[in-house]
Amino acid sequence: MLTVVRLMNTKKARNGNSRYARFKLEDFSGAAECVMWPEDYIRYKELVEEDKICFVSAVVERKTEEPILQVTRVWTIEQGQLERTTGLVMLMDLTDGGEADLLKLQSIRNVLGRARGHLPVFLHLRDGNGKWLRMKLGDDLKVNPTTVSKADLETILGAGRVEFSRQGNGRP
Repeated sequence: MLTVVRLMNTKKARNGNSRYARFKLEDFSGAAECVMWPEDYIRYKELVEEDKICFVSAVVERKTEEPILQVTRVWTIEQGQLERTTGLVMLMDLTDGGEADLLKLQSIRNVLGRARGHLPVFLHLRDGNGKWLRMKLGDDLKVNPTTVSKADLETILGAGRVEFSRQGNGRP
């Protein structure tokens, strides 16, 4: 979350832009001092505001005793979900391979079908003996990470059994 946002002007304007931003970037573990120079600020100024929850891309600047993050890009949560998520992973325990399992799979297919997109889906099945089968579902079941209902999938599979992934091999 962005806090303590201060807009300032540089002494020398480059390309006609002199406005830049200083702010703190906070998470549950602490806060970091940040600066966003005019070239980057002009592109993302609508996202640089007090109490904004977002993702940032930055480099560490160590010119002073206390490091400062030089922010070069800001994303909304929705943009981050679309750009940074590489897969949807679902874990399912098979009961007996019978009608109940088929109904679960059909329900999953229905939920995925309502959120078509570009994101690959991985299904990890575990049988009664504890053996795993990991599979990547077909292109017709790719989803949009911002519209797929994780809550609906967890209703079918159980809490904590559906995760978004950032690795291409389907591991959350």
